Amino acid sequence: MRVFQLLFAAFLFATSGCVIRNHCTPNNCNGCCDPTGMCLDGTTNDACGVRGAACSACGATASCGAGVCLGSATGGGTAGGTTGGGVAGGSAGGVAGPTHSIIFLWSFSGQTCAQAAVSNVVVNVPGTAVRSQSFRCNTSGTDGVVVMSIPPGTYSTTLEGRDATNTLKFRGTARVQVVDQDVSAQVRLEPVMATGPGELLVRWSFPALSVSATPTCAQATITKVTVAVNGGTPREVTCSTGEASGMGTRFQNLTGTATLDLSAADTNGFVYFRKQQQVPVPAGVSTPVTVALDWDVGSLPVRWAFRDGATTLTCAQAGVTSVFLNLRTTTGQPTLLYPNAGAEVPCTDATTGQATVFPYLPKGTFDVFFQAVGTGGRLYKTDQTTPPRVTVQAGQFPQLDAMTPTYTMAP
Repeated sequence: MRVFQLLFAAFLFATSGCVIRNHCTPNNCNGCCDPTGMCLDGTTNDACGVRGAACSACGATASCGAGVCLGSATGGGTAGGTTGGGVAGGSAGGVAGPTHSIIFLWSFSGQTCAQAAVSNVVVNVPGTAVRSQSFRCNTSGTDGVVVMSIPPGTYSTTLEGRDATNTLKFRGTARVQVVDQDVSAQVRLEPVMATGPGELLVRWSFPALSVSATPTCAQATITKVTVAVNGGTPREVTCSTGEASGMGTRFQNLTGTATLDLSAADTNGFVYFRKQQQVPVPAGVSTPVTVALDWDVGSLPVRWAFRDGATTLTCAQAGVTSVFLNLRTTTGQPTLLYPNAGAEVPCTDATTGQATVFPYLPKGTFDVFFQAVGTGGRLYKTDQTTPPRVTVQAGQFPQLDAMTPTYTMAP
């Protein structure tokens, strides 16, 4: 009975088949790496190996084949083999007659064990002693294993790649025919489609500000973010939870596509940013998603003047020291943004004159109401029956300029 051994140790210098000198890694060497950093073919008895593994010496009674040392011995091995090592041995239930070995070399959608974060591979060769045995994915640089004591026959083998938590990540199959000699099989494992509900790990980001292109919660003056999924009960969390360095907030037992609604507010509860986004939920896994929040506010520049009949008056001429501005929503239930007469601003500003800019107003279309009290208690106001109308665009922050409209108040 012939047996295979994988000897994943580097100890002999070899000079034949040099490909790359002094910079041998699994990324640039298809053969094996010798102790000096040279990439060798990996096909000689004194320098045997594949995929950038350390070159191995096969010894006097073995030969190199498919980058793995082939040996010969008599008798059967111990049942079950060496779990987690490079060799699996054992007789298939005391099968009489010659047996052989299969060299399995694997990849994961073309990736190595390290690249795919696969820790161990479970090998199943039905009808043999190698039934659902787990082996280290990589040993001394080689992604593979040798299973021994396989009777002649044709086998539909199954391999499963699992991560450090033993979670199934990849699966592959290979039809292997063993006749009268040892054989090798290159197996490409592909990702396993998970089943069942999934979960989303939600984080968020803000649009660029003057202080930073990628502002933090503090730079955006945001203290809390409210998240709702599929119209469910909103969850309010501390803003820093969803920063790039934060843990994020988890929503579990989701299927299909989830609709996320996020709003970000300051310490007073005023919402500056908002976003609704649909996100696919992969089954059976936790999927991180970062929602790029959009501005939910814009600015409103305004100017004002006073008129008495056909005469236009300044603040001083009208005897006005303060102007009150209020806005009323035009969709749904009409609502005034400010209590009582509205927001109070000086009638004349040393820099802007008879004007001001409301820097952060919620987006939408509003009816505008101006009023002021002048000399002798005279009340000036804009048209209250058919008030002027303005639109505030989210994320647009116009300032005072020649295009800024002037609203005229009259008795």
